[in-house]
Amino acid sequence: MVSEPPRTPEPDEPVGGAGGEASATPTSSLTLVIGLVATAVVIAAAAAVAVLGGDDEVDPAIAELEQRPTLGEAAGSELDEPLPDVDLEPFADGPDVALADYAGDPLVLNFWATWCPPCVEEMPDLEEVAGDLAGEVAFLGVNIQDDPDRAAELADDLGVTYDLATDRRGDLFEAIGGFGMPTTLFVDPAGDVVYRHTGPVDASGLRGLVAEHLGVG
Repeated sequence: MVSEPPRTPEPDEPVGGAGGEASATPTSSLTLVIGLVATAVVIAAAAAVAVLGGDDEVDPAIAELEQRPTLGEAAGSELDEPLPDVDLEPFADGPDVALADYAGDPLVLNFWATWCPPCVEEMPDLEEVAGDLAGEVAFLGVNIQDDPDRAAELADDLGVTYDLATDRRGDLFEAIGGFGMPTTLFVDPAGDVVYRHTGPVDASGLRGLVAEHLGVG
């Protein structure tokens, strides 16, 4: 630490300064500032811990998934991988869903959740395109790690009519290499995932992706 040179008192001035009281030295002032800053840091850290760890009822799996990036800008990956042959749990009161049942038809598979705002925003666009391409392309919305009642209520409110299923633990999402929400897969009739789109998409963009990767539209 660089110390300032001592000030020479003016004639007839008390050594302690005007009024005879000892003046605060630069060292004591700096110590006070450092102490205040350190206290503020500790308080901020404690608040952060309280916010992040205050809800003991949050499912750790959901908390981990929510920390994955929800992309503001879309990212796409050209793929040539088979869609995992798994059975998914029913959505609400719907039937069990076997992905193998979609073989032979082009498929758009969309992962969504109520806690993902971009997922919710794009669902009306998915519904629009699914209706326009009915009989040409199958659509399946897969709800992952969500509250089932809240998910069912949202789908009903939005008037979703395309197929829905539940990936309760996110196993399928992990198996296809999902890393952000929403994620949409484009699956050819042979059952191979040819393109993975991460991020929200509107109706126009979705039609373009279907035409480019599934040859429909």
